[in-house]
Amino acid sequence: MKVLSEKSQRVISRLIGVLTTIGVFLLCGFIAIIVPATSRAFYNHQFNKNDTLNKVHQQSYYLSGEAKTYVANLTLDELLSLMDHTMEYCLYFEDDLNIVVDGNYLEVFRPDEYEHMRDVKKVFGGGMVLVGVGVLFIVVGVVFNLKFRSIYLKYAKKTPFYTLAVILGLLLLIALFAVIDFDTAFTIFHQIFFYGKQWTFSSGVMVAMIADIFTGLAPIILLVWVALLGAYITAVYFYNKALKKRLIKNLD
Repeated sequence: MKVLSEKSQRVISRLIGVLTTIGVFLLCGFIAIIVPATSRAFYNHQFNKNDTLNKVHQQSYYLSGEAKTYVANLTLDELLSLMDHTMEYCLYFEDDLNIVVDGNYLEVFRPDEYEHMRDVKKVFGGGMVLVGVGVLFIVVGVVFNLKFRSIYLKYAKKTPFYTLAVILGLLLLIALFAVIDFDTAFTIFHQIFFYGKQWTFSSGVMVAMIADIFTGLAPIILLVWVALLGAYITAVYFYNKALKKRLIKNLD
């Protein structure tokens, strides 16, 4: 880095700091979403709280054949397994959203639900790719900051704080908009991430199964995300402090 001008060092170190912080933000978000979204204990609590099993039973009206009978007589454990299967599908561990029971393929999800969840799966896939890129940013940032400690300390020690402040500020504006006009925010979100009108259905097993859990899921995601980001910022603060102390000692 000595061959580069001070301006180049400043730009490169701050750019790496920004990208590293974005990577940490994405990774923390992924962890915050996946932990509750794959927790059977969470779904068990939510299903009991919202009488979800009974609501799912009522959706058998829209089905036929063996799928109709299966949904009408679904047990809580079977509903939890169906939720597990749905998440595994979204995370690319399952190829088909519908399930096989005793060798029989059951179309428990209607075509409109199936199409929407196929789009949801694509969103999850895109998110995992972003997280993978974010992890790459983190690795690059860690290697850079360890190899060029003095440059990091001189030009980029505050970059993580500023970057995270900007990100959280933007998210706060979005959150305020959602609170003021949730229906519009909900519609815009789906129009951005989902093609066509597949997401506009208002009945079916999928709606009955997940519609009531978002109010319980969102606070958990937010708390875990904030806690992880708080741990990151705390770690950066103490790293900066220790690094500054070490460099001053070396100069002495």
